[in-house]
Amino acid sequence: MKKTPIVFLHDYEKDAITSQVRPGCEWVLEGLGSATIKFDGQAALFKDDKLWKRYDRKLTKKAQQAFNRGQDLGPVRMELFKDPPEGFVPCEESPDPVSFHWPGWVPVSKDNPADKWFIGALSNTAEPLVEGATYELVGPSLALNIYGLPKHELWRHGKETVNLPDRSFEAMEKFMKENEVEGLVFHHPDGRMAKIRRKDFKLFWVQEDTRKPPKRRSVTM
Repeated sequence: MKKTPIVFLHDYEKDAITSQVRPGCEWVLEGLGSATIKFDGQAALFKDDKLWKRYDRKLTKKAQQAFNRGQDLGPVRMELFKDPPEGFVPCEESPDPVSFHWPGWVPVSKDNPADKWFIGALSNTAEPLVEGATYELVGPSLALNIYGLPKHELWRHGKETVNLPDRSFEAMEKFMKENEVEGLVFHHPDGRMAKIRRKDFKLFWVQEDTRKPPKRRSVTM
């Protein structure tokens, strides 16, 4: 799963999203592909008959501090990054040369205490997992349990679609104001994806909001 771009460009000086479409995402406003609910949890992949969890390979502490200061780290070099866990498979051959973001996957293991929620979700998920499909781990230990679940589950990405005929900036903002969801993910028929989130419009979501989260979602289909 590659990093999904946000539909609209961000003005970093004003720290606000703009109505200008990100180059390469024009297809979203043209109405191509489907719009689906973005889930808030931890991403997973079912491949080769086993479950993998999302892992972002980080810069070393020294390199990260230099990056935060705006220092030029030069060309991408492996010594800038921490050693990944065993079995790490990157989504890209090399990190993003600007953000140094390097996402990938590591296999879930029943012997790793950190994976206990994934292991539990495998037993709690009603439908058989689909080879090559990605999922979101949701449940009591994630995002303040925004979905009010009694146990951990794996929700397949792209399964919950939304009818959004108007995909203008204003229409997306209105949808976010009227629906208690983290965001939307758009899927092009050729496999491309793009996203938009509540927080892009400076609307509260569970991770930034200290108010009590809603007991259930309300989505206008």
